[in-house]
Amino acid sequence: MSYPRRIQKPNLTYHVYSACINKESYLSSQKAKDMFLDVIKMAQKKYDFSLHAYQIMENHFHIVFRTINAHDTVSSVVQYIKSVFARKLNMETGRSGPLWNRRFHDTIIETAHEASLYF
Repeated sequence: MSYPRRIQKPNLTYHVYSACINKESYLSSQKAKDMFLDVIKMAQKKYDFSLHAYQIMENHFHIVFRTINAHDTVSSVVQYIKSVFARKLNMETGRSGPLWNRRFHDTIIETAHEASLYF
C-alpha cells in the first residue's frame, strides 16, 4: 500500500511532525535540541520558507511553516532538516543507522478542520 501524494504548493502553511525511530528519546538533551534548532536555521538559509513555530519534544518535533515558492517544497525543507540533523546527531553520539520513523506527517493549516485553532 502506497502513501497518498503529498500536496506541495507555494503559499501554504504546514504543520509538520515526525517521530524518532522506535519512539526513542534522541531529542531529549538540551544539546540535541540546540543542534536541531541550528539545523532549522541552516534550512532557512538554504530554502525560502517562513517559520512560524516549532516544538522539539523528547522523541518527536512539530514545525509550522509557510512555503514561499514552488521550488522549495514542504518535502524538500523537511527532508533537509531530518537528514542533516540525523547525520549530525549520529556523528556526535557515535551511533549509526536511521534516526526517524517513516514518512513525516503534515497538515495544511488553511484547509484544516478548525484552522483558527493553530494560531
